[in-house]
Amino acid sequence: MTEDYYISSTNNFLVSLMPGEVLFKKGVAADSFFYVKSGKLIILEPFSAKIIREYYTDELLGIPEVLMGEKWKFMAEAKTFSSIRVFPKSILLDRLEQLPTGPKTVINYLLKAA
Repeated sequence: MTEDYYISSTNNFLVSLMPGEVLFKKGVAADSFFYVKSGKLIILEPFSAKIIREYYTDELLGIPEVLMGEKWKFMAEAKTFSSIRVFPKSILLDRLEQLPTGPKTVINYLLKAA
């Protein structure tokens, strides 16, 4: 497949969030990962509002959680007006499947060790 496969609008979509809008909630299955096209996301501990991490323009989030088949441990909220590209798990798995055996073995080992 060409690189265009991974950026076509048929397998990902753009979400626009206003400050305070939630991208995902704690306990929901991590079946997508995200690219912050613009803006700022904060990862929060629900109810305490403790900031765990911040993500800015051009950062990715959610790949480890998607690979591990986890549920979100925290919630993600827009701190500013933000544009977020949402990619389904299938894109990541397809991309990993295309890796040569060596890197794929390392990734599988790391996932099992986690």
